[in-house]
Amino acid sequence: LFIWGLLEARLQRADLMILGGLDEGRWPAATQPDPWLAPGIRRLLGLPAPERQQGMAAHDFASALAAREIVVTRAQRSGGDPAVASRFWLRLAALAGDLPEPAPGGVALTRLVAELDLPTGVVQPVGRPAPRPPVEDRPRKISVTAVDRLARDPFAFYANQMLGLSALDPLSAAPDPRWRGTRVHRLFEDWVRGGATPQGFEHELAALREDAALDAIARAFWLPRIEPALRWAAVQVWDRADRKPLDVEVKGAISVDGVTLHGKADRIDRDAEGRLAIVDYKSGGAPSAKAAFDRLDNQLGLLGLIAREGGMEDIAAAPVEALEYWSLRPDRRAGGAGKISNTYGSRSDLKSADQAIDHAADALSELAAIYLFGDAPFEPGEVAGYGEYDQLMRRDEWFGRGEEGA
Repeated sequence: LFIWGLLEARLQRADLMILGGLDEGRWPAATQPDPWLAPGIRRLLGLPAPERQQGMAAHDFASALAAREIVVTRAQRSGGDPAVASRFWLRLAALAGDLPEPAPGGVALTRLVAELDLPTGVVQPVGRPAPRPPVEDRPRKISVTAVDRLARDPFAFYANQMLGLSALDPLSAAPDPRWRGTRVHRLFEDWVRGGATPQGFEHELAALREDAALDAIARAFWLPRIEPALRWAAVQVWDRADRKPLDVEVKGAISVDGVTLHGKADRIDRDAEGRLAIVDYKSGGAPSAKAAFDRLDNQLGLLGLIAREGGMEDIAAAPVEALEYWSLRPDRRAGGAGKISNTYGSRSDLKSADQAIDHAADALSELAAIYLFGDAPFEPGEVAGYGEYDQLMRRDEWFGRGEEGA
């Protein structure tokens, strides 16, 4: 019995090969980002990319499968937790797991395997999908974020709202941009509910530093970069005398042209004259005023509509004087501080909050007439980038082929 590592197994062969440890993170090993050099700098220095180890693991697996007799094994649990099967294991099971043994004189198993990679006959790619469900089955309730999804990518709206499909979070995933954004929202929510004091902010910031979900990379790089922007946002709140926070994470709903519109505002402020301001935190960049005018970004305008009409919980109807995105992406030109931007202004075709609200309301009415009360197909959007429904729409088969409508 010989126990070989991958390097030794590349150089030797045995009649019986046992491939053990086929669990994700072990074979192939998890790719570790270089904390010192970016991928582009590694390429300039002639150093191998981190992903090269994944390719070498696949090469080793394929080479070992060429042995005369093989046994493939994996662990069901690791360290007390369920282990995830290696991608090589899953691929092998998907291709050959349920294939029957060939009968004498039947089709050779090797031929079946070859046809999985190179199908015989003419391959006809699918066209751009255009599902057209009956009008009576289309939703009559829509969130402010779903309105933007419908405006940018009707197919994504159909898959999310009508089919109820959404991407699953990977197991034991490291903090990603969505988690970081949610955690920053929670920091400000807890801080404002506690009175929005400087001492309270330091307490919440300390709790963020000690959050068990943060990994070493996030503690070393993300926290030092985001902290100046968080402090900047806190100063904007407690040093502002013209208005004060009224409530946070405020839910609301109203009926617009037969559609129930609902949403949640990150924060609502009130000034001395009783007017409201809708604030939305962004851990990255904020949408542009042009996107609001093009009716691709309607979120703040629709939240302002709900507030103006008295649809926010425990907040009476009042004029809305500001719609603000607070971008918490550190700006080097501002010493690491964030940025406040509006969906309207002197450089925009929308000159006031009221005009931006009316513009977003018109966008909702138009989209509802076309997609919710009409029978228009839910086609992939022209302005949508790559997203989580690309595989469902089989994007690679039709995108860029030049067919009509693509």
